[in-house]
Amino acid sequence: MVKSPSAIHLSTPVSSPPHSPIATPPSVDISTDFSASRDTSFFDDVDDDINGSRLASPITPEESSCDLHYKFLSASSSDSSISSGGFRRNLLTDLMDCETQVSKMSLMGLRHSPSHLRLHQLVKASPSPIFEIPEILSLILRYVGCDDEEKIPVEETPNRRPPLSYNHAVMVHGSQSGKAIWSRSVSTSSIVSNKPGVNSKTANLYNCLFVNKLWYSITYEILQENLYFQSDERLSQYEHNVSRPARCKSLVLHKLRGTRQNQIENIAKTINPLHLSWIEFYICPKILPELSLITEKLEKFTIPGNRTIRDSNLIEISQRCPNLKCLDIRACEYLTDVSLYQVSLNCPQLTSLNCGRHVRGDSITDKSLRAVVTNCQITTLGVAGCGITDRLIWDLAIHRGEDLERLSINNCWRLHDVGICEVLRHDMFKKLSVLEIRNLKLENVAPIVEFKKRQIKRNVSMLIEACENLESRLRKTEKEIDLEISNRILRDIVEWLNDDEDNGDENYRTFMMNRRRQGQVYVR
Repeated sequence: MVKSPSAIHLSTPVSSPPHSPIATPPSVDISTDFSASRDTSFFDDVDDDINGSRLASPITPEESSCDLHYKFLSASSSDSSISSGGFRRNLLTDLMDCETQVSKMSLMGLRHSPSHLRLHQLVKASPSPIFEIPEILSLILRYVGCDDEEKIPVEETPNRRPPLSYNHAVMVHGSQSGKAIWSRSVSTSSIVSNKPGVNSKTANLYNCLFVNKLWYSITYEILQENLYFQSDERLSQYEHNVSRPARCKSLVLHKLRGTRQNQIENIAKTINPLHLSWIEFYICPKILPELSLITEKLEKFTIPGNRTIRDSNLIEISQRCPNLKCLDIRACEYLTDVSLYQVSLNCPQLTSLNCGRHVRGDSITDKSLRAVVTNCQITTLGVAGCGITDRLIWDLAIHRGEDLERLSINNCWRLHDVGICEVLRHDMFKKLSVLEIRNLKLENVAPIVEFKKRQIKRNVSMLIEACENLESRLRKTEKEIDLEISNRILRDIVEWLNDDEDNGDENYRTFMMNRRRQGQVYVR
């Protein structure tokens, strides 16, 4: 669905097959005994582990031109015997060893970016005791990595849907912009993300891995909170190199067409799902998330374009996540009313549902969606290409009319004027800001134009996405309504000026109020 200027809307064009750029994480073994010796094998293991995957702040040591070996505290002194001052001196020595090795490297993040950590600046001054306290250091590093969390790729929400033809582009965007937009929509995919890629050498948390063992341990734990994979190779490397459970908050896979289900089973064994609130398998047609990952903490479940999921799978998933708020099952052609009805019973907090499809539209009808509308807290609904009728639109208006913000009913061949047009005429969607009505069989579009004007008057930025035919009729009707309003205003002014029965000059506002009471003026 399209994004409204004033709100965040459906994360995808619901009538289209899904698309969403997503990315992947690594795993680094920190189980090495750092106090055993000043051995250089530790970072050899880390290099092997890092090559296996990508994190929210990805690490790709293959881009580095030299091997990095850090020497840590000697085994001759146990942790319990190190005093505070001695620990600082050893830590300073540790940092100096790091600086000696890092000075031989060409790391953009360390040498050229003023916003990133510079080890030689830490060596010049004795480290502050605050950086020796794990709890405080964790808070600091989380603040440093807040930008990295935002770099997890998600499907871009377009300001407007791509035009259906050149004439449609010119009609919506004008002659000059329309030509450029149409050329771009033909030559590129609408799936392309505008987000910049994550550079492993400039990501904020990347440099924090190379300070000392305490920084490495805490940084690694933070990075593992958001796992995302965008290639089969990355996931396979992570599967073979991960050594301990990751406490993930999100797990995102993007277009993994070669990954097998047994690999997902192995990955699931390395994830602690207690805090996992977001699972997304974007266009991964052959794999499903393991049930062990589904808990009551899950709030967002996105699995568009999946050819494996069946009603039984979705029912079992919904039973495990009663707090689910967002469900995206676009183009999951084998799901039917059976599973959606169970979702409506098991997930009462559901606010966003996207079940748009291109084929097998008859499999999802009013039978299940009426239960969803009645039992759930729906504010965003995408049913493009589904076999719904005008009755569902009225049920939606009655039960969720006060809260509905986004609605996509593209290509719903059973809808007519008695549904969406009459509901809008009665002004039953007061918060609606995005409406997609492409390829609908509508005769009278005036109620849609009038509804848009009312929304603007309420300071609600209204966006209506229509096909070329409906867009042309909407614009024509809007001009006719504006012209009629102008003519009525002019007639009222002339009548007020030439009123012979008026004993004196009547205030124009009073005159208009009297006319409204008499029902002679209709304000649209």
